[in-house]
Amino acid sequence: MATTEHFYTGNGSTTSYGFSFPILQNSDLKVALDGVTKTENTSGTNNDYSISNTNVVFNSAPANGVDIHIYRLTDVDTPKATFVSGSSIRAQDLNNNFDQLFYSDQEQHQRIRTVDVRDKAITSDKILDGTIVNADINASAAIDGSKLQASSGSNSGSMSAANFTKLSGIETGATADQTDAEIRTAVGNATNSNVFTDAESTKLSGIETGATADQTASEIRTLVENATDSNVFTDADHTKLNGIETGAEVNVNADWNSSSGDSQILNKPTVPASINDLSDVNTTGVANGKILKYDSSTSKFIIADDANSGGGGGGGSSTFVGLSDTPVAFSGAGGKTVKVNSAGNALEFVTVAGSDVVDDTTPQLGGNLDVQAREINTSTTNGNIKVTPNGTGLFEVKGNTNAGTLQLNCENNSHGVKIKSPPHSANASYTLTLPVNDGNSNQVLKTDGSGVLAWVDQTTDTTYSAGSGLTLSGTTFSVNTLNQNTTGTSGGFTAGNASNLNAGTIPDARFPATLPAVSGANLTNLPVPSDNTISAAKLTSNAVTNVKILDDTISEAKLDIHAAPSGTDKVLGYTANGMEWVAAAAGATGGGTDKIFYENGQTVTTNYTITNNTNAMSAGPVAIASGVAVTIGTGENWTIV
Repeated sequence: MATTEHFYTGNGSTTSYGFSFPILQNSDLKVALDGVTKTENTSGTNNDYSISNTNVVFNSAPANGVDIHIYRLTDVDTPKATFVSGSSIRAQDLNNNFDQLFYSDQEQHQRIRTVDVRDKAITSDKILDGTIVNADINASAAIDGSKLQASSGSNSGSMSAANFTKLSGIETGATADQTDAEIRTAVGNATNSNVFTDAESTKLSGIETGATADQTASEIRTLVENATDSNVFTDADHTKLNGIETGAEVNVNADWNSSSGDSQILNKPTVPASINDLSDVNTTGVANGKILKYDSSTSKFIIADDANSGGGGGGGSSTFVGLSDTPVAFSGAGGKTVKVNSAGNALEFVTVAGSDVVDDTTPQLGGNLDVQAREINTSTTNGNIKVTPNGTGLFEVKGNTNAGTLQLNCENNSHGVKIKSPPHSANASYTLTLPVNDGNSNQVLKTDGSGVLAWVDQTTDTTYSAGSGLTLSGTTFSVNTLNQNTTGTSGGFTAGNASNLNAGTIPDARFPATLPAVSGANLTNLPVPSDNTISAAKLTSNAVTNVKILDDTISEAKLDIHAAPSGTDKVLGYTANGMEWVAAAAGATGGGTDKIFYENGQTVTTNYTITNNTNAMSAGPVAIASGVAVTIGTGENWTIV
């Protein structure tokens, strides 16, 4: 049975689901989620899903467990094509109509009817969870109790027979069966009843009634005093307190010096006469290393730092230059920074490089220098910009998208000449060393094969004219160019060693293709090809190209045609005999010379477009192969007879 539907289960993340069956139009494809039909996105609307080739793409991924049903329901209410009397019948229209019926028939066979379902065939797996409601159950169903789930600590359900028996044995208003005294007795008789454990009951039984009255205040005080370090006073504290007389007062003498101001440090054991007891001490901020310091504004001793306890403060200086381990003045320190000296025992003023590199006499880069759209220049008049590699290092211009290139601009920077490295594909690595001098006029640079350049005189091809009287005395002589005068003679060339004169190629079209070897003493009267003398043997294969042939110059006689035409209305065609004249009309002839039959194929296998403003005719039936289209424009017809 043909496939006309697909089922999927959503997972909460997948949005695209495929279908393998063909459709005539998007509206024939149906999509349902948990039985609810969804709507396709169309132009200007954003509904539930889109169709992309053979995929349904949801705007939002169906949730986990959702049933996805993709199926075809071909519209058969309206035929794909309607034919009227005398009209042309297009194969595509016929195919569409047949597909419409064919697809609908497939869908009808795929569709399940109630009569198609055999008795007892629907299993639990076929029933969607949560779909059966109370109304679906017959009133006389009489569902057996064994079909109901029993209740438990985690699940609700029906009551078991044992539980029902227990409930039946409980009296109505059962809480009234026991009095308070009965409950108290029952609790007291229980072991570890969560009121008191047996051990706790024993402890309580051993405590006398009103036990706190057994000890007097005097007895408790004696116990505390006899305890070692009882957290009331330690033995040492107790001794100190016992050594203080009742009503003891602080003695004040004249050694107190109050001439140094309000915040004087107490460095003597005596105190001002106005301070009578410890109530004149503010203990806020007490910590290790702190001292008592008198504050006249409050007439109290306060907790303060010990200015003489060491450190670099130089006795509590309030100014930077007053510190003993720093410079004595700010003179010349403008814009400088305070720094610990190299010995690590004092501070000093130093210059630290900031945003201006001129402050740093030995600047170094911590990464690549990105000049962005800037340039490197100098403000020194007529100053040079120098690049100094280290040792055998080089000044290197690296490549990126293009090979490394050095550009030398004109004084207006509107033109430039580039020196460019060969491309990576050349695998070139060599060094060109310039000559030691600038050479002479008209000399050129020449390499020695190892990259060392030198100035040398130019060598040029010599042009020999008629009558030059050239004497050939070398062992080998190659002729590159011979200038021929208008009379066709080249003058008298005399060969001193004529037997060794090699034949050379003559590029001038007025000479033979090659210079013949000299057999005598003189090289005279070199021949010029005459008209119509160059034979086919002298031509190189494929040498004559289309541009060498004049338009409308090749006659029929020059073509390799198998036979002359008989009659008129013939065209050139390829047959088993080769190229020959054949009848202009396609198809076959009768037994003689009569023209009766016109033959055409039965299947269109290649896309075809009927020529604009023309009609076409074929003998049917004609089939159009899958994936092939015949295009018929407006006002054109294809008639199949």
